[in-house]
Amino acid sequence: MAARVRITWRFLAIIVIATYACGGTDQIDDKAHTQRTGNPAMPESSGTTSDQICLPAAPAKRRILTLSEIDGLAGEFALTVVATQGFLRDSVVRGRLSLWIADSPHRYYTGSPDYPDHVSDSVTFPLAGASDVDLETLGEVSLAYSVGSRNRDRPGVQGTRSGGLVFGNAAGPQGMNLDAGVFFQILAITGQGFSGDWIDGGRRSPLPAGVFCAVRLPPVG
Repeated sequence: MAARVRITWRFLAIIVIATYACGGTDQIDDKAHTQRTGNPAMPESSGTTSDQICLPAAPAKRRILTLSEIDGLAGEFALTVVATQGFLRDSVVRGRLSLWIADSPHRYYTGSPDYPDHVSDSVTFPLAGASDVDLETLGEVSLAYSVGSRNRDRPGVQGTRSGGLVFGNAAGPQGMNLDAGVFFQILAITGQGFSGDWIDGGRRSPLPAGVFCAVRLPPVG
């Protein structure tokens, strides 16, 4: 298991690096990125069906998501994850994803020594969540703990200000693990849900990676 470390401002750079690895910036070459994993499009179907699939499509241009867009993703989703890279490429797994607005200490959390209380003056991790998706079906992914965790300090899913979702390795008061987590980058948001690509945060070669899409589920009751 990867060693636990305390969060510092230097270590938070891991999330930024993972964002770039997933293609989460409009400065990355779209053509090269599409050849590596393909960019996902939302499915044609209504969204709650078992035939949901992520189809390759290249957006004209990437952009940084606004905070209101990220906050607007709170809710319940049917998640489909496809592996396009790794030993189990072409594997598909589906599950449920729950996202909610993180509470204030975690929403503004920072490990920077400039903030003794570890609370920033700007949002760093706007969302928390959990999922029942079995990512290990897609290969030897490097999860530090269960993606189903609803522990407020170590949620199974953590949303970053850059539009990323980190599965199984949240940053927070209990520290974060090195070389662990699966990093999802949101590239497109529609009225149905959102989609993007993902890459494992470990050191295995080839790294499991691929695309995903999440379709919003109707409220219960």
